Amino acid sequence: EGYTFNGWNPAVPQAMPAGDMTCVAQWQINRYTISFDSQGGSEVDSITQDYDTAVVAPADPSKEGYTFNGWNPAVPQTMPAGDTICVAQWTANPYTVNFDANGGTSSLSEQTYSFGVAFADLPTASRPDYSFSGWWTSPDGGTQITGDTIVPVLAPGYTLYAHWELLPDHYITTISLHAGWNLIHAKLNFTETSQKKLREKRAMTLSKKGNFYVFCEQLSPPEACWVFAPADEAITLIGTSPENVDFEASLRSGWNFVAPLEDWSLIGSKAVIAWEWDGHFFYPTDSLRGGFGYFLYWLGD
Repeated sequence: EGYTFNGWNPAVPQAMPAGDMTCVAQWQINRYTISFDSQGGSEVDSITQDYDTAVVAPADPSKEGYTFNGWNPAVPQTMPAGDTICVAQWTANPYTVNFDANGGTSSLSEQTYSFGVAFADLPTASRPDYSFSGWWTSPDGGTQITGDTIVPVLAPGYTLYAHWELLPDHYITTISLHAGWNLIHAKLNFTETSQKKLREKRAMTLSKKGNFYVFCEQLSPPEACWVFAPADEAITLIGTSPENVDFEASLRSGWNFVAPLEDWSLIGSKAVIAWEWDGHFFYPTDSLRGGFGYFLYWLGD
């Protein structure tokens, strides 16, 4: 095994010689080749050498997204008596993906996926007042990742971000608050999430009789309320557009916190006086600007 017969020495005579003789076989050692199929990895040179000589295994190949798990069959320690093909064995790399709900809530904070196959199972996400529009590679913009997207090579700490679309017929209003007390308005029919945000800020309004302050449980157009801010900040509130708001019909006898949706004049009305808040002081006015808060006394019927 591993050799090619090259005849006898001395050669076998054609006729019997006049004496005993020994013919010794002559052998030529064979050369064989070990080839390497890297299965899409980096190329590995074949090894050709004499039978039964020591074989030095090549350096491991590399393949993007995979970990090399050896050869099948394993590279022999000595050259076998025949050509051999060793096939690379690979394991797809696992990657941990972080999920940033981007203002909402995700069903998973992280998940592990294998390179080269579809993401398939992505977490769900929810956010009040918004519809979920998928996972993306950037908080704003980027590329959308779906269940059909093939998992690429990912860097450590790779994060996908939820994107959101405001619900139909919903609008956002951003109110700037200065440090101290602020008289803000209800320009929209605020959603429960926004109402909760105002309650968490301890918003204050007038009691039904208008003679003392109470915590504001529900702010509706055209009402206003007090909000205290320890420092300058902005709050974002969401709601739907109010319809057919009758400003005067919403007023009750006595003091009111109001925020008309449109400019409104006290002249010719049953309003006795209105006070506008400039962030530091009240001052009287007979003209109310739409979208601003006022302290107004109404005579009523």
